[in-house]
Amino acid sequence: MKSIAVEELLKLDTNNIAIIDVREINEFQSGHISGATNIPAAGLFYNPEKFLDIHNHYYLICESGGRSSAVCNRLTELGYNVTNVSGGMSMFRHMKGE
Repeated sequence: MKSIAVEELLKLDTNNIAIIDVREINEFQSGHISGATNIPAAGLFYNPEKFLDIHNHYYLICESGGRSSAVCNRLTELGYNVTNVSGGMSMFRHMKGE
């Protein structure tokens, strides 16, 4: 499974990459990366074809990196091109000074 640190993600143009926030809806609504799409982990884990194009690359993020890592492992096994954002939103908020 591929992984990227929040510091590296912040160097990318987040307007030109697909960021999937796998937290629950209420967590997403309390704050998220601009441009991120919210798809809770269970949906992606069990029905990825409903949400993702197997030909695209996605960066997955959750609160601390645990849920997104589990989903990334599953999606990688299924042939999806995904990268886990290690540290998650808690590290993102820390890096942004929030």
